[in-house]
Amino acid sequence: GAAFDPDLIRRDLAQLAEAGMNAVSIQYLDPEQAPQLKFFITEARRNGLRIHLYVDGLHPLYYDLDKAQRLIEAADLRNESQVFAVDMAWEPRLGPYATRTGLDRDWELWLVEQYGSVQHASEALGRPLWTSRGRVTGPPDAELTTEGPNRAAVEAYRRFVSDIVSRRYGYLVRWLRGLGIRQLLGARTGYGGTGSSNATSEFPLDPASGAVHLDFISPEGWGLRGDPSQFMEAGFITAYSRGVSDGKPVLWIEFGSSVGTDPQPSDLENQARIYRNMFEMALKSRSAGCFGWWFPSGWRTGEESDMGIVNPDGSWRPAGEVYRGFVHRLRSEWSAPPAWRGREADLGGSARGLPALWDTWRDLYGRETSEGRMEELRPLNFGKRTSEITMRSVGGLPYVAPAPLESVNAEWGRIECDGMERDRMPGRRFAAHLKQKMRLELINTG
Repeated sequence: GAAFDPDLIRRDLAQLAEAGMNAVSIQYLDPEQAPQLKFFITEARRNGLRIHLYVDGLHPLYYDLDKAQRLIEAADLRNESQVFAVDMAWEPRLGPYATRTGLDRDWELWLVEQYGSVQHASEALGRPLWTSRGRVTGPPDAELTTEGPNRAAVEAYRRFVSDIVSRRYGYLVRWLRGLGIRQLLGARTGYGGTGSSNATSEFPLDPASGAVHLDFISPEGWGLRGDPSQFMEAGFITAYSRGVSDGKPVLWIEFGSSVGTDPQPSDLENQARIYRNMFEMALKSRSAGCFGWWFPSGWRTGEESDMGIVNPDGSWRPAGEVYRGFVHRLRSEWSAPPAWRGREADLGGSARGLPALWDTWRDLYGRETSEGRMEELRPLNFGKRTSEITMRSVGGLPYVAPAPLESVNAEWGRIECDGMERDRMPGRRFAAHLKQKMRLELINTG
């Protein structure tokens, strides 16, 4: 079981503040933790530390609003200005095919919504869609990692996932704002490392999914382990995250290295090297900040790791000393991202999604980031009217109506009836009476 030690909390927060850090990231999973969280917030305030807080129950696909509301009310988060951001989802992913089948009905409804019918969708995509027990289903794991004959259909499935996730993030954000939550809202998105090909079959969500609703974008740096050039290549992920969100801040969350059960000097230096390279990339790519994984030392069962940046006695490990140096550099050397100058990326063209796109751009961004030349990126046809683009459907196919368009997308937002905002869950029909005055928000999700 876990033990709450107020003196240890005071010591750790004072140590972080003394090192020049200005924020910490923590979890909040159970309403019974509210008294301890309130104590933590008070001590953080005394030390000038803001809090990035993961709140359970806000996953876009598996949300539990009753639990989320209990958490929010137990800690009175509406009035906690020291909490600067709420982390809505922790490494959201769909999982392998057997788990993804739980979305098969939503996939079928989306096909009907976008293509008019499953049959027309198959015709527009040029191949029969996958089926299981006589009903349409999603792509098997193998087709997410290869450029097979069903590439266009896989791209359509990725658009479906992006749509359903974005609509649900929009619903959750509106719900939180209606509850009085004023903090910035984000979601750490990067199971296995944002853009990494290691976890493709788990279908990690793309930072683009729901970006229009979030206040900042949170990629993860897992998988970055090699020489400095590999880290510099991740400058593309920073640019991509800003690009798909129309320039919102990028906050890197979760990166680091385990030092093992019996840390040797080489293990500690390797951990410090990873932090050093990560911070250098974040600074040169104009990221807004970083949260490494994590502060305390000790062997963590289940994950089988010791990722701490301090020793058991509280003294800094070499990675902690790297942190101390970086916080001052971030304040003195950071500059805002440059204005977008026209560079565009075609987000389609591959069944593999973001990993394939990163493969296309990594060499260029590796060179540019290492030289401090950060070039901003936007999706293909960004800012153009439909009359100015070539009309193609998802998958790069000729447009045969009805079909979802490349570079063009939208979703419904707020709904008002006679001046009163009405709640509407994504995918649910909305009923209104004759002669009611309606106001509908249409959100351009590109």
